[in-house]
Amino acid sequence: MARATRTRPLANGAVARVVHTSRADGDLAVTNVAAVLDSRRAAVVDRPWLWMHQVHGNGVVVATVGAMRDLGASEIEATIGPCIHVECYEFGSADLAALAEQFGPDVRGHTSSGAPALDVPALAHTVLCDAGVDEVEVVHVCTACDERFWSHRGGGDTERQATVVWMSDE
Repeated sequence: MARATRTRPLANGAVARVVHTSRADGDLAVTNVAAVLDSRRAAVVDRPWLWMHQVHGNGVVVATVGAMRDLGASEIEATIGPCIHVECYEFGSADLAALAEQFGPDVRGHTSSGAPALDVPALAHTVLCDAGVDEVEVVHVCTACDERFWSHRGGGDTERQATVVWMSDE
């Protein structure tokens, strides 16, 4: 059901793999019944899962990149997965102005109806690059427009998809 969107050979001979799940993979919210969640996770990748606690803010990215560099990472890559895009994410003018002041004008945009909007992929890209990430891949899929995905901001959905990353020997 899930599809690998990136496969990257690593210097140690392993391969890093990235998958972005969709509705077809089922709701992956950690609040689901454990047996159901375990089954859905195994269908995506049958390995032990760890998950991050979602924290908003660029400080998390800076700290993570710094920790990776401290551990010896010489090249850091990131993927911005499916998320709401500018055409669907109306945003208050004052808040948008504050973000543009901090992160630059590329975070500003307009919805398909012409209202002020936040460009989430542009914002994430700026934060990642400013933190020292060497390469950023953007998956150009809007979760509010594409019915394969849930969108809390676009439709109030409470279900969750996931970006899953793991290393393998193959």
